Amino acid sequence: NSEGEQIDAASSNIASQDSIELAEMGFAFGSLVDKALEFAAEGQADAGLTKEVAARMAMGYKKSDLEKFYRGKCRPFMLERAIASVKSAAQSFRGA
Repeated sequence: NSEGEQIDAASSNIASQDSIELAEMGFAFGSLVDKALEFAAEGQADAGLTKEVAARMAMGYKKSDLEKFYRGKCRPFMLERAIASVKSAAQSFRGA
């Protein structure tokens, strides 16, 4: 606990529920990115672009938003592959 005593972690007042939820979200997002990178390797998508796309999709960007954002920054087929990798990763967590 905050006083240095050893107690059950569930009784600890050090970590707030918000910080626990943020950590869980970070782990979940990390797992999604790892899986997306596996699909990216299979589909010959750029790893860096796939990571960026995953982050933007997690922030709520839609495909049309991504197309506008990346216009002129990468080839359209590269963006399509990155988006497909992230979508496949998300579907794999849903069991689809």
